[in-house]
Amino acid sequence: MMSMYELESLKVDYTIPDCVGLRLPTPAEAARYPPEGCVMVFSAMYKHGLRLPLHPWVQMMLSRLGYAPGQYNPNFWCILHGVYIAWWLAKRGEPSFEQFMHLYSVSRQQGNFGWVQETGAPGSA
Repeated sequence: MMSMYELESLKVDYTIPDCVGLRLPTPAEAARYPPEGCVMVFSAMYKHGLRLPLHPWVQMMLSRLGYAPGQYNPNFWCILHGVYIAWWLAKRGEPSFEQFMHLYSVSRQQGNFGWVQETGAPGSA
């Protein structure tokens, strides 16, 4: 469990603006059921590219996929940002939702209620 000091350090280390409210869960709260108006994220997700506030393209992708940030395994953040960077380096603009879904399939993660995972689409290797 993270301490308040570690939470404040996270806010400084990842330059999370003051307009983004952060708090630790209470002992009675389960990560998979965040309170109304809250979204759960794991601190490790920041190491894999998550930044707050979310980039508009990331917001669009999450909205289209229909899952909250805390439902993705950490590798998803590497994949999501990697696709965005690859398109940028290729001077192709931002990848569309359809282009991303042509490369990856997003599905519920076996054995982990509430989590999703990405896999390469057939023939994308």
